[in-house]
Amino acid sequence: MPQRSRTWRHCIPTSRRWRREEEEAAGIRLVHLLMSCADAVQVGDAALESAHLAEAHAALAAVSAASAIGRVAVHFTAALYRRLFPPSASPPPQPDVADNAFLYHHFYEACPYLKFAHFTANQAIRAPRLKKGWRALVPGLQCYEDSHDSSSSSVSSDWLMHGEPDVVFCLV
Repeated sequence: MPQRSRTWRHCIPTSRRWRREEEEAAGIRLVHLLMSCADAVQVGDAALESAHLAEAHAALAAVSAASAIGRVAVHFTAALYRRLFPPSASPPPQPDVADNAFLYHHFYEACPYLKFAHFTANQAIRAPRLKKGWRALVPGLQCYEDSHDSSSSSVSSDWLMHGEPDVVFCLV
């Protein structure tokens, strides 16, 4: 009986050790594959480049992204992919401003806690600015600019267009 339990305990570290050794071997194979891909890029052999890159993508599945070699391999593979297949020259079309406003409205209606987090973060960002110069803070009022008659949703855009106001009232 003691021999059986000792064998069982001995198998657990062996399987872990075996997994770790397999992952290390896969990581080393991946590094060699990426180095040969980089050599093919330097030589300019497009067929060999894409073949090595495809093999590297397949080999990434065997390497844990949590390991150091896995993280390096993921970034190296992504960089090689961007070098071999650059993004299109034309930028994507910009969405309509009205569509963005519509989407933000429904997003914040669906997630009210995110709206609260957004405005809390904005307050934390603005707080150091409000302490500079002569500013007034009145508790209980939502962001209101004395120099412009605007709602709280357009305070940031007014600050960008007109500069910071002389007096700002904010919810504290």
